[in-house]
Amino acid sequence: MVEFSSEIIILEVINRLGACFFEAIFLSDMVGGIPLGATPGKLILGICVVYATKITAVENRPRETVLVYPATHLSFPVAFARSALKNALITIIFPMCLFTVFFQFNRTTYDLICNVIVVEMNPNERRRF
Repeated sequence: MVEFSSEIIILEVINRLGACFFEAIFLSDMVGGIPLGATPGKLILGICVVYATKITAVENRPRETVLVYPATHLSFPVAFARSALKNALITIIFPMCLFTVFFQFNRTTYDLICNVIVVEMNPNERRRF
């Protein structure tokens, strides 16, 4: 019985690492040198993930409008760290991950740790895909 459980755990760890690697490739600029900043699902929804050290709300605009600096694409290590933290939070402390979206600008814990934010894509960028 214990041997069967340990094999499943090993397969689950391999599965999670594969998912992290897949997500990191799409979030970084490793897909043919084209910086996507988004997984296929994010592309369909018109959102992407960008690196942001400073986020400022714009006054006299809707609540969701912010200025993001430097708003660059993610490097592979940052994208992999974000993916790994996200998978760890969802896997290990699943009930608590529901409370991680109550930070300013609807950022999650793993986004805050990795200095990234999920933003809407520019409509001109969306047409390329």
